[in-house]
This record gives sequence, structure tokens and C-alpha cells, in this order.
Amino acid sequence: MFFELTRALIDEILFCMEDQNRDFLLDTRESKLINIEYSDIEDDFNEKEERFIEIPEWCSSDGFFIMEQFASGRRNSVIRDALTQSLEQGKGVFRAFKDVLNQYPEMEKRWFVFKEREMKRRIVQWYNGLRESWDMEKIGFEEPEETQELILEDFMFRDYNPDDATTVAALHRVCVEENPRNATYAEDDYRMSGKIIVAEAAERSIVGYSAILDQNGDCNYRLVVEVHPEYRGLGLGSELCDRMVNFLKNSRETGSVYIDVPIESDGFSRYLIRSSFSPVLTRYVLSV
Repeated sequence: MFFELTRALIDEILFCMEDQNRDFLLDTRESKLINIEYSDIEDDFNEKEERFIEIPEWCSSDGFFIMEQFASGRRNSVIRDALTQSLEQGKGVFRAFKDVLNQYPEMEKRWFVFKEREMKRRIVQWYNGLRESWDMEKIGFEEPEETQELILEDFMFRDYNPDDATTVAALHRVCVEENPRNATYAEDDYRMSGKIIVAEAAERSIVGYSAILDQNGDCNYRLVVEVHPEYRGLGLGSELCDRMVNFLKNSRETGSVYIDVPIESDGFSRYLIRSSFSPVLTRYVLSV
């Protein structure tokens, strides 16, 4: 009955798990999946039951559960709320969920990788249960390729040029209107910058940028990073920050770089700490 769980076999099992209209068995001797409806295995199955085993079960409730997991784990509140609302519709939730993802191609990539990872995890758990019955050690779970690099390939990062002024100003207004108290600089401050890096989406629109707004005599560099709400949670902010810091290092500038971060942006704050930034100030605001 022993068989090796190869990558090719994992992919085949995964494909069959998603087929809700047909039933499959694994032929452990041939290491292949068999459609019960069109296969004549009755004699073999009766004589050698251990040769054919059931693959992991995957039903609509499993799919709904991982959709809930994915939605709740999104740092982007715009997308998280839209996905959560789609799952609360009752009838047609799977179609509603897909319709939301269709509006955000970059997040849709993350969903496919997330779904594949969870289904492969189920397959490995199933296989380890078999190995335990064979008195063999369990195998580890190999995580699929990280999606951040794949997603960033869909964006172009380049230096700002004067033709971008209107688009960058509009992006800043979007961020200010989202939460006016989080605005870190005046609307036209970007014109004073010595350096701005922009991120363009596939449709060639600017969806994020980083800028050095002030270069004071004491060598303190003020860094601003803004990303359109619909494109947050994809690693754009950290990539723009990295590129600006690398620019300063490569230009042999000395001094300190500081950045203001909204209190709700805890994911970006963790990135900054991992990148050797240190928190030095807490700002309190009272509305009167």
C-alpha cells in the first residue's frame, strides 16, 4: 500500500479534491487517481482493498472556511470588508466572493496561493495519517512560493517626473480624505521634494509613492510613503520605503530618516522595526 507523495501526485489529488461532481480513488500501486464511475476496478477492489484508498475529503464547507480565513486575514480594510460582506449574503457566496476578487487582481493572486497552500496542507495531513499507520515518520509541509515577489512584478517602480504632479496630488488627497488626522504633510509639499519614487500598476496609473520631503540642515530626512487604499497589503509600501532608503545609502547621505505612521498601520510598523527603524515618539491628538 505504501506510495510516495510526489509533487505531481499532490497536484493531481488537489485537482480531484476540487471536483465536486465525481468520486476518485487513489491507486497506490500505480500512484494515480481513478474516476470510480468510469473505471472497472470492482474485482481488484474486492480482492485488494488496500490498493485503492479514498483521497482527502473537500466539500463546500471547507471552501467557505478558508474563504473566511483569507478575508479576515487581509490587512487592507477596503478589501477585507468587501470580502466579508460577500460571505454574509447567504445564497451565492462563492460567486460573490469571486466577484470581489475580480476587482483586485493582485489580491486575487494571493487568494489562489492561499487556497492552494491550505489544500496542500490537508493532503499532507492525510498522508501523514497513512504514514503513522505504516509506522513511519511524518513528513514536513513545504510552503508554496511566497506571493509578494510575484505580485510586485505587476508594478513598475520609477523616478517621479513633472508630468506626475497631478496624479500624485490626487493620490495624496485620497489618503487625506480617508482620514484627515493621519495627513503627514500639506497637499503641495511634494513639489519641494528632492526625490520621489512612484509605483505604477499594470494600467499605468500611479498607486503609491515614497518621497523625501524635507532635508534639514541637521541631516534629518523626512520620509513619506502613501499607497492607494485598494492596493495596500501587497508589500508596495515596504518596497517603496526600501527603495528610498537604498537611494539615500547609495548617495552616501548621512543622518537620520524619520517617518510618521498612522496608529492603525500596525503591519507597516512591524516592517519598519524589522528594517532597523526605532520608534522615538508617540503623538496624542484631542479634538476640541
